[in-house]
Amino acid sequence: MREAFREFAKSHFYREGTADEERETAIAHSGNEDIHFSTIANWAGFNGTASDEFALPQDKLAQHGDLVAILEPITQTLDKTYRRILDAEPAVWAANPQDGLFIAAPNFLGIRRFCQLASTDAMRRFATGDYEGAARAIAAAKRITEKLTEHPALVSLMIRVATDALLAGVSARLPESEGWAVIAEDVSLKRKQFLNCIQIESWLGLRKPEQFFEPDNLILPDFDTPPTWVRRIANRFSGQRDAATRALNLAEHAAICSSEATLQLPDLGSSSHEAISKSRPTAYEIEVPRAMMRIHATLLLREQTEIIRHARARLAAGLSVESRNSVVLPATRWEVTADAQKNSVTTRLINAPKWITENRVTGDSADFWHIPIDGSAAWQFGTRPEKPKLQ
Repeated sequence: MREAFREFAKSHFYREGTADEERETAIAHSGNEDIHFSTIANWAGFNGTASDEFALPQDKLAQHGDLVAILEPITQTLDKTYRRILDAEPAVWAANPQDGLFIAAPNFLGIRRFCQLASTDAMRRFATGDYEGAARAIAAAKRITEKLTEHPALVSLMIRVATDALLAGVSARLPESEGWAVIAEDVSLKRKQFLNCIQIESWLGLRKPEQFFEPDNLILPDFDTPPTWVRRIANRFSGQRDAATRALNLAEHAAICSSEATLQLPDLGSSSHEAISKSRPTAYEIEVPRAMMRIHATLLLREQTEIIRHARARLAAGLSVESRNSVVLPATRWEVTADAQKNSVTTRLINAPKWITENRVTGDSADFWHIPIDGSAAWQFGTRPEKPKLQ
């Protein structure tokens, strides 16, 4: 993974600027800026508006000239890297929660860059009919993030969620494999991981309050009265109070997140979370409701991905496609409409909560969902080869 990060993401294994990163042995990279940046920039060619021929909701993709010029010369190198990643154990980042805010952190930017590169490469391979190579690129990107959620920092979990959404954007063109049961299991797992992160963040406010403020960072305007030494004392106690308030609030948030009844609500308990934050405001608090919504929105995207993959297989076999209840938000239901004549499928999310329909955590819905969740546009299937086998 260190070699892959240096070669294709121009990054170290640990976050840059940390002591762990400084101890890493330098590994030479190609120095090809096209690989590091142009490839990622050209991701927009596959992830743009629906009017872009590369972003149409369909199996068939046109070849992107810039990507071919950049990635084709290193196809064998990328294949070798993907295979080595898949042959090895998943990457693990050492971490000690006692270090608090100075904990050894994964290189989140490097992870993101590598996943973007693999996703873009997979789209290029889909366009050329190399489904096996595309599947290998996606599998390698998933492998490097497999153990990311074992890192206790909340940002590690959220980066895993972000890469899940990124990889879902290309996985819809793969054959059916993940299954509803896998997603249901991950719903429970992600909730437990999020609760664990919130509890650790709460503990951090009590055990490491001095890390949340700089003793010489004066909170009052720089004038002669009161004197500097008074302002420094005030700053210390103010910082300690904010850290303690943060710990108390996050403990309350954790209690809400541990309630299965609350998680069954359409807003995932966000109104209760917001009441806590308003009653005891602090500058250091995590935006728990937004993080919870983003996690569940990404899980819903994975459900939509599976629906598309399942519908493709059913139509190819001459079978009907059925609607199904969501395992992410039990009160919602995916209404799936397949057209055998047109070889296409549409999805409509029934009883979708407002935070979904108003795109509170998904930005432009056209950039997040594979096809509209109101059923207004269809995914067009194409002729596909047999299921690719990774070798």
